[in-house]
Amino acid sequence: MLCSWGVHNAGYSPDVDALYLKYAAEVDPVLAKQYYADFQAAAHEMYINVGIAQVAPLMLYNPETLGSFGGPTWVSLMDCMSYIEHP
Repeated sequence: MLCSWGVHNAGYSPDVDALYLKYAAEVDPVLAKQYYADFQAAAHEMYINVGIAQVAPLMLYNPETLGSFGGPTWVSLMDCMSYIEHP
């Protein structure tokens, strides 16, 4: 996944590809472990990891002054607010 070939490739870096091929061709287990660590470090420097989960905030409101939430309530808070119905 971290190399430029295959079905699920996530990027393109000739340096990372070369490090992987160097690791894959090594027969000495000690050197192979070091080459794999070098490959992983170089590959992970290309990416920025961000959270992908959105936690819904708790909202208190008076149903007598604000209507119910209609439409898609699983989307962002701003999208939900556009579907508030009149009481």
